[in-house]
Amino acid sequence: SYEWKDTTQKIAEASNVIMGLQSVFQMGDVAIGKLKDLAKDAAALDDVYADVMKTTGLTHEQVEKLNEAFKNMDTRTSREQLNQLAYEAGKLGINSTEAVAGFVSAADKINIALGDVLGEGAMVAIGKLADVYSKSTQQLADASGDIEKQMLSIGSAINMLGQSSTANEHYLVDFMGRLGGIATQAGLSADQILGFASALDQDMQKVEMSATAFQKLIQQMIKKPGEFVAAAKMPLAEVQKLMEVDMNEAIKRVLKGFNEMGGLNQLIPIFKDMGLDGARAASVVSAMASSLDKINEAQAIANRELTTGNSVLNEFNTKNNNAQANLEKAKKKFEEMRLKLGNDLYPVLVHLQKTGTVLLKGVAGFVEILKSNKAILPDLIALLANWLRVKTLSYIANNNLGK
Repeated sequence: SYEWKDTTQKIAEASNVIMGLQSVFQMGDVAIGKLKDLAKDAAALDDVYADVMKTTGLTHEQVEKLNEAFKNMDTRTSREQLNQLAYEAGKLGINSTEAVAGFVSAADKINIALGDVLGEGAMVAIGKLADVYSKSTQQLADASGDIEKQMLSIGSAINMLGQSSTANEHYLVDFMGRLGGIATQAGLSADQILGFASALDQDMQKVEMSATAFQKLIQQMIKKPGEFVAAAKMPLAEVQKLMEVDMNEAIKRVLKGFNEMGGLNQLIPIFKDMGLDGARAASVVSAMASSLDKINEAQAIANRELTTGNSVLNEFNTKNNNAQANLEKAKKKFEEMRLKLGNDLYPVLVHLQKTGTVLLKGVAGFVEILKSNKAILPDLIALLANWLRVKTLSYIANNNLGK
């Protein structure tokens, strides 16, 4: 009949409204879930801040200020990764906002410029080298403790030596690290050590053996200068004086003398008398003795780059502005927007979680009441059923569904 058709149509309309509302609620749930994710990401970044605070000793406010600087850096590196570099700075004993910012800026540039050849952890190693060699390297000392300039200087020297010869950048970093202590003691600068390292790697001398043999050679020259008078072709007093004012030149004088003495077989007995490790030391020192031209050339390149520090910056500018870098910068910008929105939403999330906790406690309390009053449960169910019946009849009457 017409009345039944009209009733079913109204029921269908009501059903559509309910389904539509359900879809809206579901979409709302998804949206709220996404907003919660944003707030959680922002909260997770605060954990990263805590790690930086732990190693650097900076306050939360100072780390936030540091991150404001990170936001303005023209780099493809994410803020989380920049904070990881700040964390490493703290482990190196760098504990002022300015110094940490300088370390992060330099480490980021070196990582982008040389990360493919130096590998993971190289930035930290160069940070350590900058500190060690600042005590013996005039170019680094001129930077007045500016860790960023010091790191970029060493990074530039390493980069240019790698570009201009077959020397491997990782080898140079490793060799410098192994010679750091004796270099400070002997007054050898970073460019001088890099020159020896470059020549040794070009001559395919293993870094462990080379560093050990070269270190022992320097130690013996300091301990027993008289043993090297013949090789240097100088009186003992002059050898000692030269070692005091220019250890690098003294070593090269000795190496030149070794080269003029003959081949490897002639050097082995000499090294044994000097307390060096026979054939292994002879192989390394003989390689250096026959490659003084490579040493001089590499030292000149390293000296120039330590002064200017342009090589890493040029490499960084190229790699930080290519197509891939621009894509990563766009992604980074989007992530920054997400973090900003997440920070704004964080107080709301906390409020929702507190509200939810109160609601759950209320439900739990209601259940406990029911458990304690089992006798009234049948009456309560009957009361609820009667309430639902009245509400249903009222809805039918108000919407003319019974006609």
